[in-house]
Amino acid sequence: MILAGQRLTIPADLMAVRARDLPPADREALGDVYDDTGVALGRRTSRRSSIFVTGPLYALLEEFRTPATVVEAIARRAAGTDQAAERILDDSFSSLMRLREIGILMTEEEAAGTGPLYRPGELLTGRPVQRCLQSYEDGDVYVVEDGATGRAVVKLARRPGDAAARRGYRREAAALRLLGAAGVPVPAVLDRAADDDGHPLLVLEHVDGRRIDHRAARLRRASLPRLVRACATMVRTLALIHDRGLLHGDVHGGNYLLTDDDAVVAVDFRHASALTRPRGRHGVPRFMDPQWAQARLTGSPQPPNSAAAEQYSMAALVYFLITGEQHYERPITAEAVEAALARGELSEEFARRSSCELSEILAVLRRALAVDPDDRWPDVAAFSAAFTAASESVTDAPGEDRTDRVKRTGRWDAYLAPARTATQVPPSAAAGGAGTAMALLAASAVTADPLLLAWADLWSEEAAAPPAEGRLDPHGGAWHGRPGVLAARVMTACALDDRIARETAIKAYLREHDRHRDGGGPADLTHGLASLVLLDAHLVTLSGGDERLRHAGAEAAGALAGRIGDAASGVGLAHGMPGHLLAALAWQSVSPEPSAATAAEHLARISAAPRRWCRPGWEATWCNGAAGLTLLFLAASRALGEPAYLADAEAAMRIALAAEPRGLDLCCGAPGRAYALGRLAHATGETSWRGLAAAEHARAAGDLHRLGPHGLAKGRAGVHAVTEGQHDERFVLPLIDALPRSTP
Repeated sequence: MILAGQRLTIPADLMAVRARDLPPADREALGDVYDDTGVALGRRTSRRSSIFVTGPLYALLEEFRTPATVVEAIARRAAGTDQAAERILDDSFSSLMRLREIGILMTEEEAAGTGPLYRPGELLTGRPVQRCLQSYEDGDVYVVEDGATGRAVVKLARRPGDAAARRGYRREAAALRLLGAAGVPVPAVLDRAADDDGHPLLVLEHVDGRRIDHRAARLRRASLPRLVRACATMVRTLALIHDRGLLHGDVHGGNYLLTDDDAVVAVDFRHASALTRPRGRHGVPRFMDPQWAQARLTGSPQPPNSAAAEQYSMAALVYFLITGEQHYERPITAEAVEAALARGELSEEFARRSSCELSEILAVLRRALAVDPDDRWPDVAAFSAAFTAASESVTDAPGEDRTDRVKRTGRWDAYLAPARTATQVPPSAAAGGAGTAMALLAASAVTADPLLLAWADLWSEEAAAPPAEGRLDPHGGAWHGRPGVLAARVMTACALDDRIARETAIKAYLREHDRHRDGGGPADLTHGLASLVLLDAHLVTLSGGDERLRHAGAEAAGALAGRIGDAASGVGLAHGMPGHLLAALAWQSVSPEPSAATAAEHLARISAAPRRWCRPGWEATWCNGAAGLTLLFLAASRALGEPAYLADAEAAMRIALAAEPRGLDLCCGAPGRAYALGRLAHATGETSWRGLAAAEHARAAGDLHRLGPHGLAKGRAGVHAVTEGQHDERFVLPLIDALPRSTP
């Protein structure tokens, strides 16, 4: 490939992640290639491998944002450094060639040709395009309007006259017609043709469903039995495909769509083949069988696809959907993944789970995941029958009435979607849309209603929309400022297991975090640095230990540690030293190197005279009273491993119960005391505290209409969440409380 003379640029969909932002496993996988100043590069619309480049090479690559020849780019780079152009050329030429080969560098004409070939509203085969689902270098997928069916899906090759794509579409159409005629749930074929420019295309029935691997994260939380039943339906669908004499050819979570009524539809049959004439293997490496991995490791020819290979891939996929984990020990590098698959050894976690309620399910999967194909189930039909029978063993937790919980979520009807709200909702976490999102998210963790998480996502997105900027206090901390709004986006993205949204949200949160982490502003738990530290602890836990969040939180916690004594005379969680301590203890529960001495010293002062740390007349409240101190001592008991603090928590609650609440919200009212009572009941096992919590909820219920609808601390949404979670020890509220348990 020639570089000289070509005007080159970088594509608009280029993604760059700096080395310091990569997960630890990825950094370690790079080995000697790793460079602290380096950058990982990839493209959203390309199936080609990503690449890691050094800092100097990325700086040179930046010169191509404006189209330039290699000579022009190097000359510009040399002018800005003390290096000679000849030295830069010698150091970078082979790397530039590689970047050109994989499409990171391209000509202006090539760059103009990236992205979807059709825009919304344009006609494709006479059908208006609604949106592009995906666009890669070899083909696009569109949703179009269709007069007969309402909507249709068009798979379009990007190269005119592409013979390979035409053959693939012909093969897929034949497989779908055969399966559809036999009653197998697959999309119907509507047309196979070419557009006006000669691009081969295939028009299919639109399936109103989502990838099963995208829906699994929510279903694991909302209803494990429902997810297991969906997996049984998916296995049965593959068995039906095999029964008609075909191999699917590409078994992974993106090729099985789950509809709202729990039907499963198999899609993407471009690699399908007859059982008697199998083609090569395709799929996601982590779901491939040991025979594929063994061939990769030894450099041997790949064995053809088989029913036994697809049985293994399906079992690996089912285990991942149900548990959220791989069936083998998590390796660090791609080569180690292949080695682990080749050995076929199941993880220790798989063995541990085999003694829980999933034991019958895992026994079925264990056989399907056997290293030797002869040791697996005789066929997928036998695998399906065994899995379906075992799925009956997975039920809701004893004594848990999920049906009743779904009925109770009628209290959330006012929060169906931001679009249904007539008045503008402020964005803040304390009294706005971000707080409503946090409340819905907290409730979704302990209810069977699958819509709560979806609504949380909508409200967090609405709160973070650009107009929100002018409606937030620039010095408002997590409660009234932008950090709380952006944290809500991180929380919902993590809960949905949406990796792209998660990455975008974390980056936005960290940019805002950088403005506050030096500790120069307020230090309190509602407006200042402590509110960030408390948020950081929750986000590290929810993200599974994201190292960037951990690093930012450690810096903020360090700054807070030096200021805990600043407000020694301040009282209450909201604005005084107790709030600083709650945040510090929350961080200690996720910090790998906790230091308990300072916290214990301050806690001893509060324990000796708890009334002195309450605002007179506000003893019943979370913000300035002993209800908040109850949560502080519960956090101390967990974080420091000292059961003695439970007695301090009970003593604080007795002070809180002797006073009158100051309102109806979590911050100042009876619901805040009810929340603390519920947490105390779970920590001590004393049913009397639970009875008092129920009485508090009943006391506040009749007057909730006087409270504004939105916000976690100041609105009805937060109160509804507490009512929803009062009987579940997993239930915990961000901004209000520390973590219920340490991060593994």
